[in-house]
Amino acid sequence: MCYQRNYMKQRGWHSAHHGRHKHKDWHQRIQSKWNYPPVNIQELDDRFELNVYVSGFSKEDIQIKVSNNFLWIIGNKPADNLNQNWKRQEFFKTRFERKFELSEKVDQEGISAKFEVGVLVVTLKKLPGFETVEQEINIA
Repeated sequence: MCYQRNYMKQRGWHSAHHGRHKHKDWHQRIQSKWNYPPVNIQELDDRFELNVYVSGFSKEDIQIKVSNNFLWIIGNKPADNLNQNWKRQEFFKTRFERKFELSEKVDQEGISAKFEVGVLVVTLKKLPGFETVEQEINIA
């Protein structure tokens, strides 16, 4: 246990675990860095599909944009429950950002999205020539 404490002190983590935070905006940093919604990415023959679990958000709260070869998915809604006296709060439903680097296979003009009951499905079409080709090889 002593080793762990010393290791944490050397890395600058020790004071953060005793309620003495260096940053005044600690609560917002926790929300923006640790509140990522989980994402499943599937590669199909002609496209990639991102399934983003955005429970608690409506489609009006979500923005999707492409900038400098990155796909941004941003969720933002009013913070109506942050000032309540929570005994324990493990998730925040006010803001998130996810950033994905797009490969050269993706047609950036052919990106589409749909919202289905708490899951955002983003479809990234592949450019011609990058479709998945499957070939079966016979074993001699």
